[in-house]
Order: sequence, then C-alpha cells, then structure tokens
Amino acid sequence: MLNKSTKIKLKSNTGKIKTRYQMAEEFGWRSPKTFKSKLEQHGITLPGGSITPAWQKVIYEKLGYPEGVNKDDLE
Repeated sequence: MLNKSTKIKLKSNTGKIKTRYQMAEEFGWRSPKTFKSKLEQHGITLPGGSITPAWQKVIYEKLGYPEGVNKDDLE
C-alpha cells in the first residue's frame, strides 16, 4: 500500500494511459488476470480504470522495466 506522500507524487506525472491488457502484453503475459496476480504478489493494488503513467512507474519499479519501455518517459 502506498503512503500519503507517495499518492501526492503520483498525481504529478504525465504521459500515456494504458490498459491492464497493454501492461500485461509488455511483460509477455497473455492475460490481465496474470498481470493482476503478479501485482498482488508485489503488494500493489490498482484503483479501477486505466493505468496512469504514475501507476505505471510504481509497477515498473517493482516488477522491472520490460524491453521497449523507457524509464525516462515516465519522469
């Protein structure tokens, strides 16, 4: 779970919003269900809806940046 100061920082990031399916594909998983399971294993619970760049950064920091994803694009 994220603390209050982290939530404030998350609101300031900009970039492209992604679906859970898109994120699962980036990691090479065929299903958003697998993606959700991996997130749960790392203690990440996403809010409903699409995944904002701020949340993408949190996910990539925990799971690693997949090939083709540039860390600098989320700064």
